[in-house]
Amino acid sequence: TSTDAVGSFYVRCIGVTLEVGSIGDYDFDFSEGIITVILHTAHTFDADGFCTVCSNGYETPTVNGEGTYQIQKLGHLFWLSAQVNGGNLTVNAVLMGNLDLNAGYVFTLSNEGMLSVTKNGTPVTDLGVLRQWKAIGNEQNKYGGTFDGNGYTVRGLYLPSAVDCGGLFGAIGTAGTVKNLKIENAYTGSG
Repeated sequence: TSTDAVGSFYVRCIGVTLEVGSIGDYDFDFSEGIITVILHTAHTFDADGFCTVCSNGYETPTVNGEGTYQIQKLGHLFWLSAQVNGGNLTVNAVLMGNLDLNAGYVFTLSNEGMLSVTKNGTPVTDLGVLRQWKAIGNEQNKYGGTFDGNGYTVRGLYLPSAVDCGGLFGAIGTAGTVKNLKIENAYTGSG
């Protein structure tokens, strides 16, 4: 028996086989004699297109008449990354305005290659406050669509460690195209 602010439910198991799985909006797990029931709630998005309910939900961008996704918010860009890295390689997208992943932060490399970060001229020592980027595409999932930057700029890209496929786009396949795009104030690792 479990009770919470929404209501209660009862689980009664008599001569049944328990399986891990899903039914509708519920996931079931059974381990160590404990049944866990998880109710999935709908995503709610903030003004930037990030889910306020979970840590990995992004607002799906609108699609224009040509079937191209219109990237208007940061969450849309993260959605595109998740789609491509999840195997949907031929998503076409167009940037509809400038985006800044870490607004107000400035990345500077010393002559020795050491990163320093400031916000409004003040040094930042806790880099955990920065929004980390995961590149669109990787060696297993190379981007194969067309991304039109539309002359706009993506700023504040932060990949904290060197990776083989780092940048706004990590890997682009032979059918992929990235055009009309500017990148500013980006840090992609120290390797």
